[in-house]
Amino acid sequence: MTGLPLTLRPPLPRSLYLETTSRCNSLCETCILTFGGREPQRDLTWEEFRKVVDEFPVLDRVLLHGIGEPLLNRELSRMITHLKARCPSVLFNSNAITLSAKNARALIDAGLDEIRVSLWFTALKDNIDEIAGLVPIAMRTGAVGIYLQRLVYNGLGLATEEQSLHGQLRTYEAAAISETEASARREGIDFSASGAVAPEVSLMPSREGQPWSACRRPWNLVYVTVNGNVLPCCIAPWITGHYDGIILGNLYREPLDKIWWGERYQSFRRDLQTADPPEPCRGCGVKWSL
Repeated sequence: MTGLPLTLRPPLPRSLYLETTSRCNSLCETCILTFGGREPQRDLTWEEFRKVVDEFPVLDRVLLHGIGEPLLNRELSRMITHLKARCPSVLFNSNAITLSAKNARALIDAGLDEIRVSLWFTALKDNIDEIAGLVPIAMRTGAVGIYLQRLVYNGLGLATEEQSLHGQLRTYEAAAISETEASARREGIDFSASGAVAPEVSLMPSREGQPWSACRRPWNLVYVTVNGNVLPCCIAPWITGHYDGIILGNLYREPLDKIWWGERYQSFRRDLQTADPPEPCRGCGVKWSL
């Protein structure tokens, strides 16, 4: 434990993003994994899972995803069962390619609260006309909602600034979103976006001079990669150009309290409150995925 004064120590996080694998069975043109990823590709073992999870005294919410497809980890249902004995909310994102009836039943029996199925595309300028078609798909599959994720660009594949809708929403693009929203409302389907806001709001630039300073994630959640690295949030690895600079510790080698109250995390939090924030935060409009 560090010598940081108790008054400056944020409570230990109760929300955990944990990668269960850094492998994937899809090659999305907006994903950094398609172009090499950030870390060696492998699955989280049961022993590593317990080592990470057991560091948290209290967990309110666990998201078993990151850069990779969670269903590829054969221990996934076992991990969910363990978490549900102590955590009220467990969920993950998936491309659902391998979601068979058998493993779907295993996930239900394990107590999974929510699965978010990605339809393999992110909202871009090139595909904005297609989003209206999501409503009938949601109706056919029995989905309760549609979640619009704006493009997080890094210059790889289709993830370019030219394809981004954020701050560049044109009239016909806004109309496509409004049409989808109205159609979803008529069918009783929720249509939301990053930050639990309306889709059009998530695409608008913040009016604040330093929007990143409103972010509270480094104070209330932890993102842990399959290799044990602790990162400030789930967006940072997608957009940073200096990956080593966002690694705030490693839970395979250090206890959570030493990392959470350590100097690297404290420096990150301090810099986030300035006009010169950490590199991955500079383009963040706060309204990211929850």
